[in-house]
Amino acid sequence: MNKTSIKFLLLLLLILIVVPGCVRDAAVSTLDTELERTLIRLSDNNTLNDYILPDGSNLAGVPAGIGNPLTEEKVALGKMLFYETALGRDAVHPAQLRTFSCATCHVPEAAFTPGAAQGIADGGVGFGTFGSGRVMDSHYTEDEIDAQGARALSMLGVAYVTNSMWAGRFGSRGINAEVEEVWGVHNPATELNDLGSMVWKPKIFKVLLTTE
Repeated sequence: MNKTSIKFLLLLLLILIVVPGCVRDAAVSTLDTELERTLIRLSDNNTLNDYILPDGSNLAGVPAGIGNPLTEEKVALGKMLFYETALGRDAVHPAQLRTFSCATCHVPEAAFTPGAAQGIADGGVGFGTFGSGRVMDSHYTEDEIDAQGARALSMLGVAYVTNSMWAGRFGSRGINAEVEEVWGVHNPATELNDLGSMVWKPKIFKVLLTTE
């Protein structure tokens, strides 16, 4: 094989390597452009700036419950209560009292979702890696455990969620703003929407109002 043939083969090999990469980059670029246009179209002010979250120290820029502005003290309290198992006082069986918290089903290391297919608060045992090892307590029946029918949603950015839960039944704004007459009717827990908060954890809220 002469030098000309070798150069030709090397050139051909280079083309085979570079061209597919260019095509792939072009395709990605097209998708990025389409995504950017869609985000701008769906934003309130036709700008990507609508998706920039405020700095964590800018509490005034974070949505809060009606008449309940955020303060540093409230943030600190919320962090404490999120991990506080003392709030788990409505267990079906005494052995499970004070063994679960918000973090049981909203694991920070799992993007604030259950680390398993289904989060189990009361009636669950174990934890494993990021919650992946939590299973139903053998002393419980399936209708006794505190678990949602679907995997619990992430709590990331929950301050910007107007309606929580998969069906959006909690929250006084958004799709619930004009259906006040049915709050607490079909689902008693939704009567909490009257309090004006965007998101509630009914069982935890009930515990806070309960004295021993």
